[in-house]
Amino acid sequence: MSFRIILFLLLGSFSLFAQNSTAEVALDKSCVLLNFIDLGENGFIVKTGKEKAAYSKKLKWQVHYFDNDLNLIYSMPIKKDQLDTGSGNPILASRSGDYFYHEEFKITTSFGAGKGHFTQIKKDKNIKTHDVKYKDYKGKSIENSFVDDDYYNMLCVEKEKKSRKNKNPKKTYTLYQFDHAEFNRTEVILDLPQIIEEDDIDKTSWEFSDQKGGFIYMSRKDLNFESDNHTYHVVALNKSDGKIANQFTLNFSIGSKHIRPSNNNIEIFGARYSSLGDFSLKTVGTGTSSRGSFHHRLSAFGKLKLDLDSQKAYVFGLYGDKEFKRIGSTYQGYYIKGYNFNGKKEFEVLKGLPQNLAKESGFKVHNIPHQRILHFNVFKEYFELSINSKKQSYMTRFSNSGEYIKTVNVKPLRKIKDEKPYRVISELISSEDVKGFLETKKPIKRNSKSKINILKRKKGWDILYNILDEKIVFYSFSNE
Repeated sequence: MSFRIILFLLLGSFSLFAQNSTAEVALDKSCVLLNFIDLGENGFIVKTGKEKAAYSKKLKWQVHYFDNDLNLIYSMPIKKDQLDTGSGNPILASRSGDYFYHEEFKITTSFGAGKGHFTQIKKDKNIKTHDVKYKDYKGKSIENSFVDDDYYNMLCVEKEKKSRKNKNPKKTYTLYQFDHAEFNRTEVILDLPQIIEEDDIDKTSWEFSDQKGGFIYMSRKDLNFESDNHTYHVVALNKSDGKIANQFTLNFSIGSKHIRPSNNNIEIFGARYSSLGDFSLKTVGTGTSSRGSFHHRLSAFGKLKLDLDSQKAYVFGLYGDKEFKRIGSTYQGYYIKGYNFNGKKEFEVLKGLPQNLAKESGFKVHNIPHQRILHFNVFKEYFELSINSKKQSYMTRFSNSGEYIKTVNVKPLRKIKDEKPYRVISELISSEDVKGFLETKKPIKRNSKSKINILKRKKGWDILYNILDEKIVFYSFSNE
């Protein structure tokens, strides 16, 4: 038995419903939407298959590539190579959509026994696979991976052992580049500035922030909790030789307020990104009563988002009225600061939490930082910050100059695999024509299981979808 994903494209305004086009993807029973890549002007890619099948290779993975007019470019199967499904099996693609990669890793991201298995699909439908043996990278761990039009890139870090004589162990970052044709490997060591320890300043390690063209962007931060004056350091390095091409710093403070740790999420095009690097999983209790708990690292105190198209940098996070303590600290609001790539501050936002969220005792005081989830997204004409607790979700939109536009109470979020956030439609698209269309047009059903979500957003239109009992329905609407 199979069901279908149906995609609708409606051109023009909400009220016209003219020039409809559709596309259908057949799915076997128990298959769902697993992941999604937005390629901007070049369309989008969805991965479908079974969500859970422990110790099985029969997950029926498929990837489907559509252009923005919903013409199918390809629909290809992905053969599962390993039984272990612990890493989430992310998907990556180049900005042009010419190269797509499906990654299959072991549970741990540290190299040890076993292999990484990659499936490559070219836009001309040519498919090939390649294996990376972990033993060839012993002592290194994966920081991130991304795809551009020249290479599949794997950023790895190797740390010296800490000892009495070496209290400040050095980290070496190596960019492994695999060409698309033969998967031949080249190594580029990134010439990152050495981190020098200072009294009263807590310093994070370098982390991957973005990539575009011939450059890879890395960042880190200096945190001074005594003065509450903090600094982000950003460097752009040439992918070809690892040398620094540009660097700048972002200085920020939030007056009498104090920054807080939280689960901060951004999206980096073509890259595998997760906020889990800001936390460590520790076991609490013993025996059958033991459980895992996420403990925050320094990097969880705020997050940097780079917009390489507009050459803007954003710093965001949560704050409270007193210096943070692990137990009993209150959360009162959020901050967003905008800069240019010369490090000049262009605007700042300092706002209290939405009223109902501020009344939620778990979010305000009792929850661990990992349970306070932020998503930050930059669009062409505005940016949005969503703040999510266990019970509530609020989306706030600002203009590019930091002017407040609106706050929307969004229903609790579901999750796509690999932690890709997607949002329930609400007042963000407020046309009564749209609401009426969603309620009356088949196969939409307004029931308890039906949730209209925003999947892809760009200037001019949104792609929405609805999860029903036996299908996923995609829609495209004008948002102007």
